[in-house]
Amino acid sequence: MNGGLNRVGVFAPAGDPEARAVRAALGDLGAACLFLDTEAIPPVAWDGRAVRMGGEDLASLDVVWVRGFSGGVPVAPAPALCRDFTLWQADWPLAVQRQGFFLSLFTELSRRGVEVVNTPETLESAFCLPLLLERVRGAGLFVPPMLVTNREEHARAFLGGAKHGCAWRPATGRAPWQRVSEPQIKHLFAPGAPPVWLAHVRPGPHLRAWLYKGRPLAVLGYKPAHPGPPERLEILYEETSHGLEEEFSRLYRA
Repeated sequence: MNGGLNRVGVFAPAGDPEARAVRAALGDLGAACLFLDTEAIPPVAWDGRAVRMGGEDLASLDVVWVRGFSGGVPVAPAPALCRDFTLWQADWPLAVQRQGFFLSLFTELSRRGVEVVNTPETLESAFCLPLLLERVRGAGLFVPPMLVTNREEHARAFLGGAKHGCAWRPATGRAPWQRVSEPQIKHLFAPGAPPVWLAHVRPGPHLRAWLYKGRPLAVLGYKPAHPGPPERLEILYEETSHGLEEEFSRLYRA
């Protein structure tokens, strides 16, 4: 089926809705789909012949798809306001152990010929998105000027050089881009505060691309964040994104 793709492993948090949808779709296509929860450490052992989890040999999978797993070292707590810091301190050793376990597992599966999407190297490089975008810039795509800082004077100097304004998001964690406003400058930037990621805004759509082996599978256009009021975050274009894949391919040099 599907070019001989018969056994697929889905590695994701147990409650991830997208992972569940992919697992169901693969089953409808006739693939044997193995699900592994990345929020737990299952009993897995490997030797010279197999990588076993229960009665399954993970090394016999055709493809492993990794969803919602961060490759960065968890040296800081997740930005959850309701999270008690002492609880994070107690959980930290387990988080490090779980992360090291899965990175080792993905590396071993890849070494044995299983196609791992995404690879451990990709997971680790994507942990720090500003550095990843610098690599994209080096590949030939336009990336606007960026700055990561928690110093107000540095932020104001960077904002002063922007022709069409600036947007911000947390330097770590997922969040949409927002336009920078004066109250945010006073609230976000302080020597003891987490660093903020700033970028100059340019006219035209923002592009968000999904790549596989250097080829864009999908490219979406986003309207830039509106300065408000009322404030609006990134908005997906209602118009079709037809042609964006070709434009992205033309610009991207793997």
